[in-house]
Amino acid sequence: MRLTVSDLLSFDCFRSLRLIAGRGGLQQAVSGCGILDYELEASLKGKYLHTNFYPGQLAVSSLFFAKNNPFLIRDAVKYLVSRGGSGLLIKNVFRLPLHDAVLRYADAKDFPILLIDDGQAYFEELIIQIDRYLRAAEDLYAAEELLGRLYYEKMDGAEKKAAVRQLLPNFHDEYLVAFLRTGELVPEHLLQEAGAQAKGLFPFPHRVFRWRKGVVLLLSRDTLCPEELSPAVQALADRLGQPAVGLSSVHFAPEELDHALRQAVQAAAVHALGRDDPLSPAAPLLHYRQLGVYRLLLPLIGQEALGQYAGGILEPLLEFDAENRGNLLETLLHLVRCGGDLHLLARYTGQHENTLRNRLERIRGLTGLNYRRPGDYEELALAARIYLLRNVEG
Repeated sequence: MRLTVSDLLSFDCFRSLRLIAGRGGLQQAVSGCGILDYELEASLKGKYLHTNFYPGQLAVSSLFFAKNNPFLIRDAVKYLVSRGGSGLLIKNVFRLPLHDAVLRYADAKDFPILLIDDGQAYFEELIIQIDRYLRAAEDLYAAEELLGRLYYEKMDGAEKKAAVRQLLPNFHDEYLVAFLRTGELVPEHLLQEAGAQAKGLFPFPHRVFRWRKGVVLLLSRDTLCPEELSPAVQALADRLGQPAVGLSSVHFAPEELDHALRQAVQAAAVHALGRDDPLSPAAPLLHYRQLGVYRLLLPLIGQEALGQYAGGILEPLLEFDAENRGNLLETLLHLVRCGGDLHLLARYTGQHENTLRNRLERIRGLTGLNYRRPGDYEELALAARIYLLRNVEG
């Protein structure tokens, strides 16, 4: 996980920074921070190295070196650009003019220049804060990598136990995992805010991680009750824009963490589907034990046999829709969401029942399956669920 200049601007302690040039470079990664004040001072030439800065480093400066010659500011910006710097933070204590030529050059090179408007801000404090965020980003990157190994790779029991201790050092007897599926990469500042909120919501061991397109919440204590935790998990979800939320079962053995993670991800995937359920408003989150037949389908969803099964039933509908601008597949999917109830389907779609019957008869003609017969409906519903999962999973 990398920390960008844009991420820094989102943190409260850097809200006093004002961008004056180089907006195109806000997504540059920050690898460190250093002070630029003496390296370009002419009278000290030869006493200080001109190679102190390295790629990705963010420089802060009072422009001391240019107090007698403001034109040196452009030389400094060129120097930092040549070193691959990620930006320049200026506390203009000498009130030196920043010429348009400097700002135009920074814009052309996508090199952010920011003014520190807070007169009480000290360079040392800024550097310490940036270093703290960088260390946190490194820790979270390591956690993301470890979560990925747990989810995708086969690890032995000893490795899993070590992983649990690394992710949550003060691990207790019981634990569960929640996956808050946002659908997009969570910004660094939002993750920090969620972590801060979690401290107030969960007064027991927990960790918040960014992973894939969402957030993983790991909770552990001597006794866990998922129902009691649900309001707090939902409050955290609200901070992240009301994502789909899945909760794993409560687990006891540390080496089951990979199963808990998969359960949470799968529950979040089905929760995302449930938002289109016309039978009832979607619950704020979904427990793994509530998945029904999806508990069987989800672990197998990538297997070729399932794809062939669903394709054998649905392919004629897809071809018909493509050639005739029809919506037979959509009608079938909605029918399954309505539990096979034609009256509910009509209310849900706002279409006349006779229109829907005609489409369902067309589906019968193309697939040989009649939704009125329980056995045929089961086949249609299973194919539809496989299709839905394959389009929501990941």
